[in-house]
Amino acid sequence: HRATFLLLTAAPVLFLAALAAGRRLIPAALPQATRAKGRLRDVLRERAVRLPLIGSTLAPVIQDLYFFVVPLFASGIGISASSIGIILGCCSGTSLGVRALLPLLLARMRAWTMVAAMFMITGAVFVWLPHFSSTPPLILLSIVAGVSMGVSAPIVISLLYSALPQGRQAEGMGVRAVLMSSSQVVAPTLVGGLSAALGMAPVLAVVGAGVILYGWMAHTQSKGNT
Repeated sequence: HRATFLLLTAAPVLFLAALAAGRRLIPAALPQATRAKGRLRDVLRERAVRLPLIGSTLAPVIQDLYFFVVPLFASGIGISASSIGIILGCCSGTSLGVRALLPLLLARMRAWTMVAAMFMITGAVFVWLPHFSSTPPLILLSIVAGVSMGVSAPIVISLLYSALPQGRQAEGMGVRAVLMSSSQVVAPTLVGGLSAALGMAPVLAVVGAGVILYGWMAHTQSKGNT
C-alpha cells in the first residue's frame, strides 16, 4: 500500500506547486459587490433560497453516505474488496464524466426539472440497494447513482448562488459549507448506528424516502417556475 499512498500524497503536492507557480494569475483584490440590505437570516427564510440551500447541502452528504454504506453492505454479503473498489469506481467515474454533458442537458431541460428527477432517482437507488446481492447489479446501480448525483450536485449549487441576493453570495455559501460539514459528520454516524440496531434495509428506505421527498419539492418548484 505504500506506493498507493505515495501517489495520493503527490496530488496535493502538485496542486500546491501549480498554485505557487500561478500566483501572478491570482488578482490581489477583487472589487466588492454592493451588499444587499437586511439580515442573512431573513434572506435564508425565502423559499427561493431555502430550497436550493437544502439541496446543495444534501447532495454531497448523499454521496458521502453512498460511499459509506456500499462497502459495508457489499462486504457483509461477501463481495471482495477489489469488486467493491470497482463498484465505487463506476460511481465516481460516471459522476465525473456526466458533468461534461451538463451544458447539453441544460439546453434541453429546466434546471429544477433535472434536479427533481435526479434526486428521485438517487432516492430510489438507496431504497433498492439492499435488495441486490451480487456485483453486476451493484455496478449497474452505481452507474445510475453516479449519473444522478453527478448531475444534481453542480446544478443545485448554481441555483443557490443565483438565488442569493447580490453581495450575499459568500455568506450564503458559507452557511452551506457549515451545514454540509456538520451533516457529513452526523449523517454517517447516525445511519451506521441505526443500521446496526435495525438493519440496513429499513434505514436506507427512510434515507431514500427523504431524498425522494426533496425531489418532489424540487418538482413543485419547477412547476412554479413555468
